[in-house]
Formats: sequence, structure tokens, C-alpha cells
Amino acid sequence: MSGQCIPVVIGVVEGIVTAAILTFVYAARPQILLSSITPGISGASGTEVNTSSSLPVKKIIIIFACIAIALTGLSLFASQHPDGLEWAVFNTAGTNVPGAEGGIFDTFASIQERLSFMPDYDTAATGGFGAPVAGLIGAVLVFALAIAAVFIIRIVKKDRNRKA
Repeated sequence: MSGQCIPVVIGVVEGIVTAAILTFVYAARPQILLSSITPGISGASGTEVNTSSSLPVKKIIIIFACIAIALTGLSLFASQHPDGLEWAVFNTAGTNVPGAEGGIFDTFASIQERLSFMPDYDTAATGGFGAPVAGLIGAVLVFALAIAAVFIIRIVKKDRNRKA
């Protein structure tokens, strides 16, 4: 396996973990996932899901936000030694930064250089707390994308219902 395939494998494993978490949430509290898309939707067993919850969605979002903040704070205790991905890349490719050169790769590297505002998780503004700040920024961006996806799904569903 080449060093360039390792991030793909890591991404697949992360996708499986995400799917497992969503499956757990759906099994435990389907209304968390279903009520934000279509109220009164049927659950996996075919029965109507009660969307009134003893734990409102806002509280669940706050809980997940607190967990994200706590986990990004743990990055302060991260080892300076290579992580599993870096170790695997070095052992398979013989270098810490494998990659192709020329053409499209150079173009994207140039774009990344211009757009990166926290190269290597560090800026003077973070006061040495680059990794937690980068983690929080990433969590906020992912959350914003998820919210945008929910709104897009709602708009599409409303449009389909109007046409039907």
C-alpha cells in the first residue's frame, strides 16, 4: 500500500465510526435525527416516532458542543511523537511527507498555501494553543456545514411537497 492510500483508509474508518455513532443515536433516540428533517416520520420499526422529547434538540446541541470543546482541549496533551498515520506513511513511503509532484498537485499545493490561515496549527494569535483553536474552528465549520445541509434538505422537501 502506498503512503498516499493511507489517508483514504483513515477516512473510511472515520466514516464507519461516524455511521456507527449515527446508528447508535438513531437506535436510542430516533427523534433527534428525524424531527429535524420531517416531523411525524415513521421510525425503523414502522411506528410513528414521537418527536416530543424529554431532552430538546437545543440541549443536545449544547451537550455535543461541550464535548467538542473538551476533546479539543485534550490536544494540549498530545504527544510530539508521530501519530499512527505519520508513522504508517513514514514506514511505507520512507518519508514524512509523501506526495506527487507536478501538474494538478502543484496547483492544489499553491491554493492550499494561499488559503491556509493556520499552517501547522500555529499562529501568533493563538499564543501556543494552535491545536485546540484549530480543533474548535474545525468543529464549528463541520457544524455549520451540517446545519446548512439540514436547511437544504428542508427546502428541497418543502419544494417537493408543494409540487405534489
